Amino acid sequence: MKCIMFDVDGTMAVSQQGPIPMDFIYYLGTHHCIGICGNWVAAYLTTNINDFKRFTFVDTASTSKAAHLAAIKKFCMFEEYIFVGNAESDKAAADEAGWKFVWAKDWKDLAG
Repeated sequence: MKCIMFDVDGTMAVSQQGPIPMDFIYYLGTHHCIGICGNWVAAYLTTNINDFKRFTFVDTASTSKAAHLAAIKKFCMFEEYIFVGNAESDKAAADEAGWKFVWAKDWKDLAG
């Protein structure tokens, strides 16, 4: 099982024209552990409170993205750790935490 975390703004279709459809994210959640992290999480969940139960991990930017990703990797065993985002800062957080990074524009690569 993989752990796939998503940045919200600019990544998920529910915010700022992100390319990744929510149905696809929910589909991944039927096969993998999914989560969201970043400074838009609270705003997203405020308007989509029923979605909260669909995610295994939720971070509301109480720590840095890199710290949150590193904590998951330290305490939870998965075969692969993937962070999906749309900004260089997202890639830097993944690199710092030792996670594979996938650009949001390449989201279809996650289906394989």
